[in-house]
Amino acid sequence: MVIAVLSYLFHPEVGQFSLMMNGAPVAEPLIHLAAIPTFLVIILITGILMLLLFFGIGAFLFMTALIVALIIITIAVPFFWPILLIIFVISLIM
Repeated sequence: MVIAVLSYLFHPEVGQFSLMMNGAPVAEPLIHLAAIPTFLVIILITGILMLLLFFGIGAFLFMTALIVALIIITIAVPFFWPILLIIFVISLIM
């Protein structure tokens, strides 16, 4: 985040919003209006991901996926318990 803020502040074209298509700047106002919803959607997705990160949902999803994988392996290979033991120990170490 620090790198993004510093690169924005010290970039020579700060404050200018310009679109490029095929290497040429676009001067049509309708294209600029079409870019605004895309920009807002990107900000919305970024905000949702930051909220998920703040609430710790990533760790919850990771642990859920790990437990589901262990359950599937337990069902698929019930007689080969050393593999299950190794996976369980590796997940405990993590």
